[in-house]
Amino acid sequence: MPVEVMPYWEGCDLPTNGRIVEARARWNNQKLATDYDRAGDAWDSACGEVFSVGELTAYVPTCGQQISVFEACRPSEQLLIEIWAWDEELTDEAFGRMAWEEADKRDACEWKLLGEMHCPSGEVWGFHAAYSGREVLEDSDGQLETPFCFHLTPGTYQLLYCEWRYEKWDKKNGLIWMRRKEEEN
Repeated sequence: MPVEVMPYWEGCDLPTNGRIVEARARWNNQKLATDYDRAGDAWDSACGEVFSVGELTAYVPTCGQQISVFEACRPSEQLLIEIWAWDEELTDEAFGRMAWEEADKRDACEWKLLGEMHCPSGEVWGFHAAYSGREVLEDSDGQLETPFCFHLTPGTYQLLYCEWRYEKWDKKNGLIWMRRKEEEN
């Protein structure tokens, strides 16, 4: 999610300032839904979801499972997010190359547009949805579970999805391609 969204993401904490989160409350017999519940709703979809947080948007991947993020050869312009598959016999770099090769083979019609995400500063974070954005930004001692940050060119990005069956996995997995939207004249 863009760094500008993070102060508004409250994770599993109850919403503040009278904010209502539209989701199915599912944790600890709470009556009010949290942003983590919103993420849970996104997990029920095949490819995750793009939804508004404050005045901007954020992407939440599906299933809350293993994801990997690979920068492109022009890392300031795009990211590839691979969901589910992993191969312990391959290095991160080799698996990333394989995922990008798979993405490059796809015809434009195979990619489904999930939505757009505006990144004013270009700083994009990934972290477990149970954490609040403030917790992640304030985690100076590295106690939280593997948050990561990428620096992209500021602008609007399209989030596109396609299925991918990795031969060593019997589960359906997919690719999310976050690419910079071409500026219209």
